[in-house]
Amino acid sequence: MTDPEVTRQTAHVLLDALSAFDDSSNPDPNAGMRLALRRLQEIDAVSILYDDETDTRTVDAQPLLQASLNLLTSAIVTRLNENPNLPGVDVITELREVTDLT
Repeated sequence: MTDPEVTRQTAHVLLDALSAFDDSSNPDPNAGMRLALRRLQEIDAVSILYDDETDTRTVDAQPLLQASLNLLTSAIVTRLNENPNLPGVDVITELREVTDLT
């Protein structure tokens, strides 16, 4: 189970990374985004476990995935509240179109 506090902090870091691109006064938004994303490691949003006995590595990105799903769900709910007659599939289509723009 994912620690709710780590998930909450991870969502904030993702929003911070996005806000670096929303700041028109920032001459290098990539640097701001990288700085925000470095924080993901600090808060254990993604961790790598190494087992010496089996020489295997396990990546745990559960907090990052949970935070991403929370933000997407929030965006979908907000969009559906704006237009209650909009089918959910149309909201997903809109999100896919935005994703394809990047």
